[in-house]
Formats: sequence, structure tokens, C-alpha cells
Amino acid sequence: MGKSCLELRDMGYTESGIYTIRPSERSSSAQVYCDMESAGGGWTLVASIHEINILNQCGVEGWWSSGKGVTVGKAYKGSESRENHKTFGTAEGSTSDEYKSLAYFKVQASDVMIWHVPDVIAIEEAATDATLKYYTDSGFLRNYGGTLQSLYKEYYTLHIDEKVGGIESLISAYNQSQSYIRALISPFHNYTYDFHGQVQNYIADGGNDMFDIVNQLSYQIGSSPLITVTYNKVYRSLNKHAAVQLIAATSHPFNAMMWIGNNDRSAQNLTMQVVLRRSTFWVICMICFHYYFY
Repeated sequence: MGKSCLELRDMGYTESGIYTIRPSERSSSAQVYCDMESAGGGWTLVASIHEINILNQCGVEGWWSSGKGVTVGKAYKGSESRENHKTFGTAEGSTSDEYKSLAYFKVQASDVMIWHVPDVIAIEEAATDATLKYYTDSGFLRNYGGTLQSLYKEYYTLHIDEKVGGIESLISAYNQSQSYIRALISPFHNYTYDFHGQVQNYIADGGNDMFDIVNQLSYQIGSSPLITVTYNKVYRSLNKHAAVQLIAATSHPFNAMMWIGNNDRSAQNLTMQVVLRRSTFWVICMICFHYYFY
């Protein structure tokens, strides 16, 4: 019995599937899904965040989103599933329900892989049916305790709380780091936001420099018309089963946050368009995913 899927791979197991591991002599054993093919193999599925309703955005009733975490910059330590040692769900049922294995906090790992998989498929089909797969290869997790539990214990996740404004609360929390970001950029230009017809939708200085008429932001769902964004206004759009929430803040630096859902792939394209010259632009995309350890 191996300590992880990586150890099982090194022992000669090359077929992806459900395996039993025992991360340490003092820990219990657990059944996990091992991906023995992607990026060299040896990846251990430690958790899945399951969301069948794309408009729910990992809502508070789920195992992972307990209503705590970071809301408008306030930290609540130790009570979220990301930070504690609770387990729930099964590897086989991880595409149909939320899942957290003891491997989440017991398996020592160096890198993370994330998959986006369709709802309610067999776990054996997840590898081939995944919409996206991406992974790290820098060994970064070793610097944060070697597990996602140790990482999130010190670095909190942002939580959508509809009572305080949904995605607005996230960008408010993010904007608290503006002074730190500005300190990294020398020299930093404090641009201004001009109004035309009382509509605030671009950065300009009223002259002929590089910041004039830039950072015009638009988005589009599928073949629907392109929507030009007015800053500091929250956009919630639905096209069939595809959904978007977007807010762009008049901050320094300028930034935008966008939540995208396309659960049944009814929209062929989800587009964000930026008319940009040389100012700084930050975008955060909100997603739900499957965690793999390596």
C-alpha cells in the first residue's frame, strides 16, 4: 500500500483508477482516485467542489462554502472545510457530490492539478471528458506545508456573501491590497476616470497622453451583442444556460472581476474584450474545480 498515487506509480502501477493509500503509519487508509496518465501520472484526487447550478456560485449551503472564509476583508480562521480536518464524500462520487479525502491534509505534495469536469459522469470518464486541465510544476506547495489544508490555514479564500453584495464584496476585499500593489510598481501613475455623458466607462486624463481613452471593457456571451461595461456597476447576464457576473472597479490599479458559468456548453464563446494601452489591468476569474495533488 502506497502513501500516495505518486508512490504507487513509482511502484509500477500505471492504470488510472480507484486505489487505497495510507499517507502515514499513524493515519487511516483511504480510497482515492489516481490519475496515472496526465503530466507524467501519479496525481492523487484529494477533493472536488461540486456545483450543479452554475448560478449558485459555490453557495453557502455546500460543504466547502460554509458562510465563513473572507468576507469584505474579514478573516474567520479554522472553521471552513478548506482549513479543518473533516472529510466527506467519496472519490467515486466526486463528480456528483462534494468530496474531501484525508489525502487533502495528510498527503505531502509539491504541486496541484485542477480539472473542470461535467456533472454526474463516472469518475473513470473524468480524465477524457474534462473541459480543462492545468497544473503547477514549480513545487510551490512545499513552501506552504505541503497540503491545501496548511495553505488555506494561513491564506484565506474569498467568499461570495450575497447579503453584503455578492461579487461586489470580493472586489472590495481585493481592493484592500491596492497600496501593496502600487508599492511594487515604480513609478505608479495615478490616472483619473473621466465622464462622458455621466457614464464612467474608461480611464482618461483629459489630454493627449497614453492614458486617454483606454481600458474600455466589454463582454459577450456566445453570439449575443457585445456589452460595454460602465465602471463600478455590477453586470449579471444569462444566455440560455450560460451566465456571467462582472464588475470593474475605478481603483488604482484598475481591475475587474468576472464569474463565468457554461455548464452545458451552450455558449460557444465567453469573451472579455479590453481596449488597453499601457496602464495596469488585473482580472480575477472565479471558478469551481477538482483538486489533484502530486
